[in-house]
Amino acid sequence: MSVRRWAMVLGAAAALGASACLPSTDPGPTGRLLYRRDSATCTSPSTTELFINGTSLGQYVIAPGGQQGFNVAATTHIVNATEVGATARQFLAQAVNVPAGGSAVYVMACATTGPPDAT
Repeated sequence: MSVRRWAMVLGAAAALGASACLPSTDPGPTGRLLYRRDSATCTSPSTTELFINGTSLGQYVIAPGGQQGFNVAATTHIVNATEVGATARQFLAQAVNVPAGGSAVYVMACATTGPPDAT
């Protein structure tokens, strides 16, 4: 084998070895997280800010029985939500396990939320 061919083979091997050491950009397994506004306890649509692990996902208008979904890493997440506007209702934070290739639902129930009773 010529020197030139050896240099090409060694260069290709070095490139492959270097790329194996780079950090992965693969997000890993994912699933679907759904934020659902409870139709039994909520009577009207509301602009609601949605959170996952303390980070806002944005504000969405969600009607009773409606939902907003996101593709997320398949793991356990801490999720919560806050209505925007006059009510400023805060929905309770929950740990939600999102399975790989599946979905999990966080239900925002209006009757069991809000600030603690001051009486």
